[in-house]
Amino acid sequence: MNYFKDKNNKPFAFEDDVKEEVLNGFIEKFGLTSITETEFKALTAPSLDELKTSKLSHINTSCEAAIVGGFTSSALGSVHIYQSDRDDQINLMGLVTAGADDLLKCGVDDGNGNITWDWKQHTTAQLKAVFDDGALFKKQQLIKANTLKAQVSAATTAEELDGIVW
Repeated sequence: MNYFKDKNNKPFAFEDDVKEEVLNGFIEKFGLTSITETEFKALTAPSLDELKTSKLSHINTSCEAAIVGGFTSSALGSVHIYQSDRDDQINLMGLVTAGADDLLKCGVDDGNGNITWDWKQHTTAQLKAVFDDGALFKKQQLIKANTLKAQVSAATTAEELDGIVW
């Protein structure tokens, strides 16, 4: 590769097999100056602010995925998995608000990641316990996201940002 920059430090790269007369035409037309690959990478590297924006976006996406990815509750006496996409959260809130025993879909993990889903009868107290467990799980995810966002804000290098993981 051949690396160049213009007078505004805009980087350009040309394959080695570009004809010399074509390359010279670009050099003359744009006033290009030859630079090293290291200089080219420095000019094309995202800024710390861009990296922070990307990291914050990743944290937001990861938090959302965790919140809607399900949670566990022992409201039935043993650990069950409950779905938690937006509709599931609203439906659970409706069941708790209704204040009556009702069916709620939950699953059991066989230990190998296979979940068997079934509609199980829950008492009002069990529904409230599931709701409380889901609310706590959601709050924990939001707190985790907030903590990571504060770390992103305080980061001063790309390496520090790389160490911040969901």
